[in-house]
Amino acid sequence: MLKITLIFSTIIALTACNIEIQEPQDNPTNPSSNTEYTVTETLLNTVTQTITSDTETDTVTQTQSNTITQTNQTTQTKTDSVTQTQTQTQTQTQTQTQTQTISETETSSQTHTTTQTETETETETQTQTQTQTQTQTDINIECPEHHYSDSNNTCIPNRFDQQFIIGMDISSIAELNDYNVWFVDTDGVGGKSMLDILKNHGVNYIRLRTFVDPFAMYGYAASDDVCTGRAEAYNDKQHTIEFAKQVKAKGMGFLLDIQYSDSWTDPDSQVIPESWRHITTLSEMKKQINAYTTDLVQSLINEHARPDMIQIGNEITSGTLIHIPTSTSNCYGENLRINDSINGSAQDWDTLAQLLQAGSQAVKQVDSEIPVMMHIENSGSLLGMQWWVDNAFARHVEFDILGLSAYETFQGPSNQWHASFHAMAQKYPNLKFAIVEYNQQMTLLNDIMHSLPNHQGLGTFFWEPTQSGYWGDALFDWSGNTATANIEKFKELDALTQKHLNHQKK
Repeated sequence: MLKITLIFSTIIALTACNIEIQEPQDNPTNPSSNTEYTVTETLLNTVTQTITSDTETDTVTQTQSNTITQTNQTTQTKTDSVTQTQTQTQTQTQTQTQTQTISETETSSQTHTTTQTETETETETQTQTQTQTQTQTDINIECPEHHYSDSNNTCIPNRFDQQFIIGMDISSIAELNDYNVWFVDTDGVGGKSMLDILKNHGVNYIRLRTFVDPFAMYGYAASDDVCTGRAEAYNDKQHTIEFAKQVKAKGMGFLLDIQYSDSWTDPDSQVIPESWRHITTLSEMKKQINAYTTDLVQSLINEHARPDMIQIGNEITSGTLIHIPTSTSNCYGENLRINDSINGSAQDWDTLAQLLQAGSQAVKQVDSEIPVMMHIENSGSLLGMQWWVDNAFARHVEFDILGLSAYETFQGPSNQWHASFHAMAQKYPNLKFAIVEYNQQMTLLNDIMHSLPNHQGLGTFFWEPTQSGYWGDALFDWSGNTATANIEKFKELDALTQKHLNHQKK
């Protein structure tokens, strides 16, 4: 979007994050933990009495059995001693066994100590074996293909079963959750998560943006003379992973929006990440894109948050990785300049194509089955869309889906969209299409995508349903820190999900 500023109606400053990651608690029954085992005095007394009794019984038994043991032993036991020995065969087989001859008094004391140690060791070994067996049971639960087992032994789909998409971009929700915003569904029930509310109304796909380093100067969460600052590096890699895990656990699809910047990107603002600005050659920038993309995607997969779709860049009609800040820049991407040494401006399509291909190849190298999307925002012009796609294909940029922004304010009028999108589908029959940002015209855009031939229209993503601005109105009404689903607007959503997905609200 063009210089979008998040508007939180009542939020002046965000508080520190309330999300807590529970550390494993010391478990005295688990010998694999770091907790030292403490035996109480009562337990010791009981063990002592039991072991002493057993030892005395063993001593009498051994004394009475001298005649029998003589045939198996190589040394004799004195009358007043209890002999603990091994046959020569046992000595050869068990090289660590010792032959001891000690007095009855010494035997009682030493046997007590040895037996107690062995008993505790056996108990700990049994406990450890039980713990390991339980852990293996949790891990080895059988799930269908492309599913994984969570901590509750529930099989979670790791891949979204492709159907028509009625999705939303809710990247700002992690911030709102940390501010303790109270969400209320259309039934008046509050305290639900945003994911639960949206899923209840048929939303089946979530789009999440990610930045390189939001705390960097001029970054999304930066605190300096020109930026308001945020308590956490929202939308960075770790925050994206945590939120994506929640999305996948709900059985929803996940579109990853890689912006390749420390903050918002749009047609006028494609700022190179601060940590990448030392790069001066095309080859080095391609390596950086590949390394960053590979690490991000692999990390998500490792955390059971595999993206079902990935877009390389955000609103990149003009290019990607183009600008650097100046002394008069701000956190909204204003007063920038083009980087002289290396940039991905569409004025040099040969360079831009190589940068885009570096990102696309990285995704496919990690998981060849993840569809790659390129996202442009010039959907108000059929010729403009065709110009961009033709240039990309001519330079062998590989992508599966063309993502489009479709705001009435920027890409209108909306009465031309039906003809334009159908013309695109006809010209590029092997390409899929999705509206990845919009606000107004919910029914129209979903109907158009659904009507494209050969299932080329994948669906739509409403942008930030809790936010209002010059791009459109939110789907939630605000009062203090409470956001309540607007009944009339959600009726339109319910009608769409019933029509295209046969979804019935619970």
